[in-house]
Amino acid sequence: MPSSISDKQPRIIRSLSSTELYQSAAHLLGQYFGTIVTCRYATPDHVAAEADESLRESFERAVARTVLQHPALQAGLFNEDSKRPAWIQLETIDFANHVVWQTVDASDDFQAALGGLLESHIDRSFPHLETEPGWRVAILRQQRGRALEVAFVWNHAVADGMSGKIFHETLLHHLNAADGGAPPVLHNRVLRLADTARRFPPAPEAICKYPVGLRFAASAIWRGLRPDVIANREGTRAAWSPIRLQPYRTRRQTLAVADAALQRILCACRANHTTLTGLLHGIAVLSFASQLAPHEAPGLAGDTALDMRPATPSAPPGYPWYEPRRTVGNILSSMEHAFDRHLVGDLRRRLASAPPTGPDRKAALAPAVWSVARAARRDIQRALDRGTRDNVVGLMRFVPDWRAQMRELAGKPRRSSWVVTNIGVLDGAPDGAGAGRWTVERALFSLSAEAAGAAIRLCAMSVKGKELCVDFSWQDAVVDGAVAERLVCDVEEWLEHLGGRS
Repeated sequence: MPSSISDKQPRIIRSLSSTELYQSAAHLLGQYFGTIVTCRYATPDHVAAEADESLRESFERAVARTVLQHPALQAGLFNEDSKRPAWIQLETIDFANHVVWQTVDASDDFQAALGGLLESHIDRSFPHLETEPGWRVAILRQQRGRALEVAFVWNHAVADGMSGKIFHETLLHHLNAADGGAPPVLHNRVLRLADTARRFPPAPEAICKYPVGLRFAASAIWRGLRPDVIANREGTRAAWSPIRLQPYRTRRQTLAVADAALQRILCACRANHTTLTGLLHGIAVLSFASQLAPHEAPGLAGDTALDMRPATPSAPPGYPWYEPRRTVGNILSSMEHAFDRHLVGDLRRRLASAPPTGPDRKAALAPAVWSVARAARRDIQRALDRGTRDNVVGLMRFVPDWRAQMRELAGKPRRSSWVVTNIGVLDGAPDGAGAGRWTVERALFSLSAEAAGAAIRLCAMSVKGKELCVDFSWQDAVVDGAVAERLVCDVEEWLEHLGGRS
């Protein structure tokens, strides 16, 4: 039985928000497909001893309860190819179409199998959104192994990156909750839905204003309309990586940092009045400045994804049940950091005068990295302090048709060389670890390439007391792979350098 709506007129829940319209258009036009948060679950002793079928049934019941807790995961998308698509009520979700299991031999390379699993999902579209919700769960298991790699994959129109963490937090709760006395929620792997609209998350702009001042609006309009000669003179565009929609294929690399090293890195960030996100920007600016010629990149620009939950009110009028910090949905924004030709030129001079290799080179360049990291942190703090005021979300409502806007964007020079999106720390054992409890041991946040967006995407996530993972992704054969791979190496070397100090 497929996920479905009834044959009668679809029941509209609400129109898409501004950010949802943008994400939906990117998916529709093939410019962006998948967002994934993958967690490694350690099974409790009693579950590890269960037969395979019993494990699958109990795990899928927990997934079903997670979906029932988050109405955004229950809706279909009506009229995707229109100016005003809308979320609609579905009657059922068939887990045969949404939850897939893969088991590999005990002798297989489990990490390589995970890479293959993510590669098979990250660029897959969601083609049946009027009758099915835009998400999948893929579970990887190794014979005689105790770990499950659980990949939650979704269409970004449904939810933002922070929602992936919330999904896994909710799933972990339900895996550890006793449900012996509860009625079954799945019948032949089919989940029946009811009254999704009652607690469907409201559009952010429906519950709080996103006021835009004249100066902010004029600046944004000028950036969009200024002649190329002026934009080129400012020099921050990613001219080194022109936009091409095809071929579309995401390349990924991941680096991991042990918790002990991560704590030393975070201490260094605090001592230098910045954060891990700021540090990643600092390393990225140095890496691009060292790789790209001045005529290719006289200046640079990078983006930061912003979680808007802290600025979104709880229990607003009309939505007494709404708690954004625990809600799966699109409650986000973004901001740009511009590093002008003077700053980047100074970095290049420092690079040229620094010792050629080794710790002495890192010591000579560290002040520049921390300076950029502090500047990025100040940018982010100013944006957070403004809350919803002078936010790009406030401008998005003036776009009449995001399909046309995204097609136009694809014909312009690429704006940003990279984006950093850090969804923070997941508590993998909120009620304590033990032989009888599920825990999360590792978390990985991955994005597919965005053909008209930032050239390279840096995604950070960690589990409390465990390692940090930073995932890098870019559009293969469009973005220069040598530049991307060198960025990965530079970030890894700097994190090892900063995390290795006693």
